[in-house]
Amino acid sequence: MKEKGIRALPYKSAKFWLCIGLILCLISMVGTSAVESSAGRVSVTDHNVTMTELSTEIKSNNEAYGKNIEIHFSNNTAKNLHFKLLVPKTATADNPAPAIVCAHGASNTLEYQMPFYVEMARRGFVVASIDIEACGGSDNGLSDLSAGSLGMLPTVEWLMSQAYVDEQKIAVTGHSYGNSGCLKTIAALNVEGSTQRIRGWVDGDGLRYLPNLTAENAQGLIMTVGAAKYGESTWPLGYDYLNSDNAKGLVSVFDSTFSSGTVSNGQWYTASGPVAAPASGEALSTDSALCIRQYNGTHPMWYFSREGASIAIDGFYAALGTPSGVAPIDSGSQVWKIAVVFELLGLIGFFLLMCPLVSLLLKVPFFQKGIVRPLPTQEELPSFRDPRRWGVALLAMASSAVFTYFSYIKLYPLAMSAVSSASFPDACANTKALVLWNLASGLFMLALIMAVYFIHRLVYRKENVQLPSPFASAELDSVKQFLKTALFAGIIVALMYIPVTIAHVVFQADFRICNLVVPAGDITWLYVILTRYLPMWLIFFVPSAVLNANMRFKDLPDWLGTTIMALANAIPLIIVLFVQYSAVLKGQPMPYNSAACILAFSIIPINALATFTTRYIYKKTGNAWAAGMVNGTLLCLMLVYSGAWGIDAFIF
Repeated sequence: MKEKGIRALPYKSAKFWLCIGLILCLISMVGTSAVESSAGRVSVTDHNVTMTELSTEIKSNNEAYGKNIEIHFSNNTAKNLHFKLLVPKTATADNPAPAIVCAHGASNTLEYQMPFYVEMARRGFVVASIDIEACGGSDNGLSDLSAGSLGMLPTVEWLMSQAYVDEQKIAVTGHSYGNSGCLKTIAALNVEGSTQRIRGWVDGDGLRYLPNLTAENAQGLIMTVGAAKYGESTWPLGYDYLNSDNAKGLVSVFDSTFSSGTVSNGQWYTASGPVAAPASGEALSTDSALCIRQYNGTHPMWYFSREGASIAIDGFYAALGTPSGVAPIDSGSQVWKIAVVFELLGLIGFFLLMCPLVSLLLKVPFFQKGIVRPLPTQEELPSFRDPRRWGVALLAMASSAVFTYFSYIKLYPLAMSAVSSASFPDACANTKALVLWNLASGLFMLALIMAVYFIHRLVYRKENVQLPSPFASAELDSVKQFLKTALFAGIIVALMYIPVTIAHVVFQADFRICNLVVPAGDITWLYVILTRYLPMWLIFFVPSAVLNANMRFKDLPDWLGTTIMALANAIPLIIVLFVQYSAVLKGQPMPYNSAACILAFSIIPINALATFTTRYIYKKTGNAWAAGMVNGTLLCLMLVYSGAWGIDAFIF
């Protein structure tokens, strides 16, 4: 009988889909690079430099270009800072341009600031986007060496020393935690007698840091605040921010005439009172000024919305003006969304690689004979028409959904205290939460597999029904077969990461959509990830693969059965988000942890997709270990590499 459902790709089809995936990745790399470089009008370079190298270059530039940039960071260290630099062709030693330094929020990477660095570079500004300390390619401990600035201060002073940069026109911007770095940089430089001051600051929903800005720091500063009305990480401050003491206190720092009245949205406040907004592309003709703009968005929408980009563009123009030799571009004219389309194509292409690579690698006799296990025939599978079968299956999925819902919202707040820092040192809240959640979910999955088996034994106790072992899909012949399976999974994931690495190294691009990203991480972290973190992912994904294999029926198409399981995996967290944002949009207190809900946007699609790829790999190999290892390894790398953690703490 011809088996229905998800079929293994024929050899030629596998090569076809592999080519499609690679073509999408290539289009993504080239397209993203073209948008970021403004079709060649902007030079884009990647910088991995130590504090010592930065300070040495600053001193050399001072001598070469007649500058006098003082160094306010510890320079006798090999601590590494990673940033992307965009230099328009119009920025030269004869025509120096204003410069901007961007800092992302916690547990992100520099590419999160793409809308801002793309838009400002095409408008003629020099832009550096940094990986803040312990994120991406930047080392842990940079704040201790740079006045608490997360690595921003060294980048600012390095830019000031460049011949193509006007050191009197420097601005900074951050999202969320990144604004801590902005504030510390301003506090270090905007002091009495300083000749290298920060002229502009665009704060992206980092409201909690603003009360620490002093009048001395605000001297000579043109500041724009983007306040998210539904900002999860600033709740409830952002919802009514304009009427808050935080906002009123900040305005009073800039405007001595301001009393305790309501702050006006979009109004510029100066020492002599409110003033009209400058024309698009023009700088304010005042020493210091503040504008607060509240937008109807959530916290992540600051860096992923048209409104957030418009606020930032207007703020930079107001602080720095239009670079010489460049025509101003209205803030409503934005091209960063084109780059988003290219990045998304790369993400699709990346995931598209998995199945054809599995098919092609299994053509190698070493793996075909070494890891493939016999599958039950279609006739040997249970019937979905039997209400005892579908009833137990639905009960199992419902139980899993309920556990997913409550475990996610309950375990996340406990993660930082419950997950040992000795075993998982310096992992951020997101990473520790996933460690704890994977462990709990994996143990629950094992219990669920056993419960389903014993329920089947109970309901079929009066019939002569031979029930297979609940772990039959995970049975292996030997340790050698297990090691071959692990090698198989490792090769698949390594091959998938080749285009990711090429995109990062050659094109300074990555594959993503908003905060769902496949980052190219530091390879020196790999050993720690595989030995400390990967086991927690496998504890969940291997039992999940076993349960997936056990949920096959002879009279239910695999595509339908897998879709039902994918929905069961996704719906609990979708409900979490619905409950959370229903409250937030009504101005009510958030029911759940804000960071947990932001993280859920990444977990939902990849866990749903993993349901399909798990079924595919199992049907190709008959080996639940292979399915669990491939998906577990891939998703572990994606999620851990996109977190914040301190590699210097890992001592063996």
